[in-house]
Amino acid sequence: MNNTSNGGNDINEIMKKASKQLNTTPEQLTALAKNGGVEQILSPQQTERVKQILADENAIKKLLGSKQAQELLKGLKKNE
Repeated sequence: MNNTSNGGNDINEIMKKASKQLNTTPEQLTALAKNGGVEQILSPQQTERVKQILADENAIKKLLGSKQAQELLKGLKKNE
């Protein structure tokens, strides 16, 4: 990931925090997310919660509207 901008640093911090909570590395989390394999590191309860959120249009809008999600999306777009 490009770390030259503040957005890149924010994304790295988000990935570090998320990977720590999920007991994995930021690199593994990124690879799993890119390949659609996040379920491999989530508990069955977490997987079910993600599915519930993804099935709820209002929850998705709320999630994507969050500051953290916007920063993550901006950083991902820069790396395309």
